[in-house]
Amino acid sequence: MIGFDTNVLVRLLVDDDAAQSRAVRALLEPVNDTPEAVFLSDLVIAETLWVLKARYGLDRAALAGVIDLLLSVKTFAFEHRPTLERAAAVFRDGGKAGFTDGLIVARNRRLGCLHTVTFDKALARHEGVELLATGG
Repeated sequence: MIGFDTNVLVRLLVDDDAAQSRAVRALLEPVNDTPEAVFLSDLVIAETLWVLKARYGLDRAALAGVIDLLLSVKTFAFEHRPTLERAAAVFRDGGKAGFTDGLIVARNRRLGCLHTVTFDKALARHEGVELLATGG
């Protein structure tokens, strides 16, 4: 298994640098049908989504589509697929919660937290999240 850095994944997804995109495709060609040959960490996925939004202007629906695409490629391995799927569900629900918000909640749950506390009202609508009162 090999691990991808964010810039390698972005080149694969947006094909905006011909030489780098060719290099990524050439790297993938021999492992194209090999399950879980390429590791995408949660951090790489989160950073990729941020780059796609900030640099390339992708909207929420397009970013959700990218997550779905990544999850559908059998060549990709993930830290913990159910956590990533849960984070994607929080992101996809159409609220203001971002993908990283969903990832925080899903990872906290997986690591044994009873709930995640936040001041973010949009995030607090999700299961396993509680709004922390300010008392004022």
